[in-house]
Amino acid sequence: MGQLLDTCVLSDLIGARFIKRTETAENYIRLSSKADDELGRCLLRDIPPDWSFLAFDGHTAAFEATEAKSYGEIMFHEKAIGPAILAKRHGKGEVIYLPCGPDGALAGEFRMPEHRLLIRNIIHYLNPRPEIVIDAPLNVEAIVTKDDANNRFIIHFVSYFSPTPPTIGSHVLISPMEEMFQYNATVTVRFPIKRVEALNPATRVVQQGEKVELEMDDIHEALLIYS
Repeated sequence: MGQLLDTCVLSDLIGARFIKRTETAENYIRLSSKADDELGRCLLRDIPPDWSFLAFDGHTAAFEATEAKSYGEIMFHEKAIGPAILAKRHGKGEVIYLPCGPDGALAGEFRMPEHRLLIRNIIHYLNPRPEIVIDAPLNVEAIVTKDDANNRFIIHFVSYFSPTPPTIGSHVLISPMEEMFQYNATVTVRFPIKRVEALNPATRVVQQGEKVELEMDDIHEALLIYS
């Protein structure tokens, strides 16, 4: 009914006990350099250890690990109030829980590279061998669609690059894109490729085994990979 609970209904799944909710928006995550296992090392990929970055412009929660293993710390007024990441084996899988919102920060007004990197690192840990891996510039969005009827994957690339946006007070005005920029992308798959093609005939496509390299200079492009 929208009322705050005194306990967390997911405590058994998370493997941790809820202690309290912070009373301010300024909370930070700090990951330790003393990573002693695969997940701990994976969390630190491209993120400087032992320093604090903003967790989220909103409330976070303090937990105490019971069955879970904890990683990093949530900092509140320069004091650690609880773990930043909790991990626990559950059945045939694994549960990773963050009592803060790097996803909300990334989609909001306080985004930092560390928010995206932390989410990426957790996903890579949980799925270290994905069926398709796409390497492209950060301004390129890639959407993968599996077309079972035609036994193919459709990878849609959207390249958005605009000048530095102006601001009015605390509001950021998103600038329109005025120029198209050439960029390269690499798609690596874990299945045999029968045929590849790009919808734009000007796009350069080079296939080497299970790796496809592209050179594009358009805002929209689609790569078709037949298996």
